Amino acid sequence: MAKERISSADLAWIFVERLKAFKGCPSGVAVAIVPDGKSGWLAVAKKQNRNVRPIPRERFNQIQRSLQRVYELNVH
Repeated sequence: MAKERISSADLAWIFVERLKAFKGCPSGVAVAIVPDGKSGWLAVAKKQNRNVRPIPRERFNQIQRSLQRVYELNVH
């Protein structure tokens, strides 16, 4: 199955929406999507979010893996 190409901004928005669906997600969470040679892309949480009210790492990784199966980063 071919992956859908998507911009990093759109992918970050989808990622944050998935995080918000779980209780305990900090408000105002910021996620950046960065290219990665190994998996295509990685999601990175803003350091402030990790220090104030940490996002459970396993939940974060689970969302990342599920989106990596569907989306390919559209880099120019």
